[in-house]
Amino acid sequence: MKISSSRQLNIRQHADAALRAIGSRDVKLYQPCERSWSDLCQDARSIKDGARSLAAKLEGDAAVEHATEIEDAFNGLMEVYDAIEKERDRRNKLGYKDAWPGGRDPRRPVGDDIDGDDDDDDDGQFSSRSEPAGGNREARTNVLTPNLRMVDWQRHQNSNAQSRLPDLGSYLRSMVLGAKNETERRALMEGSDSAGGYTVPDRLSAELIDRMRGMSVVNRVGAVTVPLTSNKHTIAKIVDDPEPQFRGEGDEVHESGVTFGPVVFAPKMLAVMVRVTRELLEDSLNIGTALPDLLAKKMAEKLDRVAFLGSGTDSEPRGVINFQNLTDTTGFAAGAPKVMSDYLPFVRARTALRQVNADVSAYVMGVREEGALAEFKDTTGQPLQPPKLIADVPMYSTNDIPSNSGPGNNESVIIAGDWRKLMIGMRNEITIEVLRERYASTMEVGFLCWMRFDIAAEHEQAFTVLRNIIPDGYEVAAPAG
Repeated sequence: MKISSSRQLNIRQHADAALRAIGSRDVKLYQPCERSWSDLCQDARSIKDGARSLAAKLEGDAAVEHATEIEDAFNGLMEVYDAIEKERDRRNKLGYKDAWPGGRDPRRPVGDDIDGDDDDDDDGQFSSRSEPAGGNREARTNVLTPNLRMVDWQRHQNSNAQSRLPDLGSYLRSMVLGAKNETERRALMEGSDSAGGYTVPDRLSAELIDRMRGMSVVNRVGAVTVPLTSNKHTIAKIVDDPEPQFRGEGDEVHESGVTFGPVVFAPKMLAVMVRVTRELLEDSLNIGTALPDLLAKKMAEKLDRVAFLGSGTDSEPRGVINFQNLTDTTGFAAGAPKVMSDYLPFVRARTALRQVNADVSAYVMGVREEGALAEFKDTTGQPLQPPKLIADVPMYSTNDIPSNSGPGNNESVIIAGDWRKLMIGMRNEITIEVLRERYASTMEVGFLCWMRFDIAAEHEQAFTVLRNIIPDGYEVAAPAG
């Protein structure tokens, strides 16, 4: 770790107990990769406890002796903690938790390490092996599968490490009550704008986005996130599969139709507002986690709704059910209600997708439909088991897919597809504005939070929608007239 001598001295002077706990009074020589998994977890707790103790000394309005040295020691401990978390993340992603001296994966041959020598490449996930000398960061992969974090991507975009930042909850609280320490003051100065709002610092934006992704169903089913760094991004989508042909000697090669076409991400704005009393901000012990979680939850709910059902008109992204080139499933296109009494719709969906060289990675349905599946019985009265073809395919439910749609106002849809082909283009900035005057009479403040994203598919034919579904046992509406 690259910790200055003066910082190391301050850590020794003000947090020596934490250093003794990790068995290394020389922080520069501490190597997380050489620690066992249990030691690594204990080290993280010890460093965190040490940092809390230092932070407690800095709280309050009274001047603290050696405050600058204590804050510097706190920042140093957090550097150590980040290194430990980085190492734990690396081992979790590899599924290999033993120590690996030198930082090299012991299961791989020398010269084929998962990481290079660049400290900036936290996990090797975003680096390109063909990246030219000088670090062309445009060559990095800019797609986040569900197990990757926006925080890690943000680190790769900004090689200059940001100054130490508070946690997201502390930052939001400080926007109203003011900064308690120098760390919060720096963060507020970094994020303030001329209109009275705060653009959340990049790393904290990434944290909130990761919270939202973790709560969203569309992320769990396998959709990938594409961080957007400008107002418009163009990606290639598959229009049609090429058709290879045999050729005779001297014959021209058969020319297929257009295989790729452009898709333009044009991020749309999603906003949410949360009201909080000043008393709660000042006195609550858990508002620092509850407020970010609430913002993330509400954002995740809207993200799921538009990803599945978005109209694509006005200011709303187009969701899967409104894609123009969906694969039709025989017998389950739009029209009369379809009564679902077994797993036939799911098998038909899989068959339809396999016929266009796609597959089903997951089914997504409403909560009513999921419950109905559990109620289905076979001829002996036992719970109906799914056929082997689909028995291992995950099934997800969400309240964002309603059961009161369709001509009879009691129908729903089931969406099947290869969700790795669905892309969420997301701007990596989140802006939060504090509304003080609007709720001044009730001593409340509003947190107005907004972000921008768009939805697109790499291959729209990799999805199919079973429409107008009514589970067996639910009333089918009478024809109009």
